[in-house]
Amino acid sequence: MIKANADRKILLAGLFVLILITALSCRKSKQGETELNDQIQWSRLENALSYTHPVIEEAWTGIEDEKPIFWSHLDILLPDTKSAKLKEAVERISNTLVQNLLSSTDTTPIQIDDHKHLTEELLNLEVEEYVKDMGFYLERRDPGTELYYPLFIFRKDVHDTLLYNDLGLVSIGRLTQSYAGGATHETDFMETLNFSLKSGEQISPSSLFIDIDSKSLKELIQKGLINYFGVERAEDLVNQGLFIYEQEELFVPVNFFFDKETLHLYFNPYEIGIHALSSIDIELPYSALEPYLQPQFDFLIGE
Repeated sequence: MIKANADRKILLAGLFVLILITALSCRKSKQGETELNDQIQWSRLENALSYTHPVIEEAWTGIEDEKPIFWSHLDILLPDTKSAKLKEAVERISNTLVQNLLSSTDTTPIQIDDHKHLTEELLNLEVEEYVKDMGFYLERRDPGTELYYPLFIFRKDVHDTLLYNDLGLVSIGRLTQSYAGGATHETDFMETLNFSLKSGEQISPSSLFIDIDSKSLKELIQKGLINYFGVERAEDLVNQGLFIYEQEELFVPVNFFFDKETLHLYFNPYEIGIHALSSIDIELPYSALEPYLQPQFDFLIGE
């Protein structure tokens, strides 16, 4: 009996040591991932361009400060590092952040190494599109009618925010606020860009989740919406202004970002609900997402 008790104590001690080693190993691994983030420095690249159409310059008789103009402003984040190990990944992230700005234009990626000049070229392309649109309007305008000045107003402001920077992951929110003139209202749209610092690769929903069409994952998203709006049943969501809330209709949004203990799923205005709702940001705990995350993101579960 004494020997059995001694053996049991030895076994329990061995298990304790194993658990301790595993915990320390995980902690060391996570500390190592965090150290990657510590080796990245972030700076801002800011650029802007304003332009007044010649027709407005000639015809405008109102207050100078209220003259309709084109104005576009960029304020984006760019990473840098002194670590030779991270240099390639940082360059990949930096190029993605800049080239991503071109997604709103009808052009192929501009191959310019200098990011300042690249953003200048982008702003010039936007002016060209603006002039083309105004030319289309002027060609079809009845010469006897007055100019519709609101059409000549264009405002766009792009601003980056570092949303998450830990455990070898980076989440950047890119908010674009724009007004295209006329009877339209100003629009706000946030795009998220998530990266792995190990590879510099952008993380998409399909690379984060095992199956983005999983029925149980959609059920989890639906529960997240119920909690967000503080209602009791999914049927009550329609009264909140949602036009997509049934499980079979729901989807993993393309925009998401990491946080310490939760994953944020971000729906832009009009994506699943009326404009008055603005954006919808639901938080899902990593612990609840464990069955759905790709194996390489298992380290998030303990956060």
